[in-house]
Amino acid sequence: MKFCTKCFALNNDSDTCAICGGATETAIAQSSVKVTMVKGHLRVLVESTLKDKGIPCEFINPELDVYNQINVKVNAETEYILRVPFEFYSEAFDLCVGMGLAD
Repeated sequence: MKFCTKCFALNNDSDTCAICGGATETAIAQSSVKVTMVKGHLRVLVESTLKDKGIPCEFINPELDVYNQINVKVNAETEYILRVPFEFYSEAFDLCVGMGLAD
């Protein structure tokens, strides 16, 4: 399995991302990959659910930088890319499906 170095989406074994056209590389356990997009008002719920299951995660505003604890001003409608290490992808995706965030 490969992931895009530009949009972080998982791709089959293509050298070019099917979503954005970016370059891909082979995903290893620590590779940070996209699970889904999450609205700002759901970010805290998703983060706590994943962390309760022992899944490290990060939220990236595609327009800006990685979310961090200092940046607490969050627009409720801003969409964030939810990323997790590749080794946790399946479990994180299943949790997101259960919350109605992915299909």
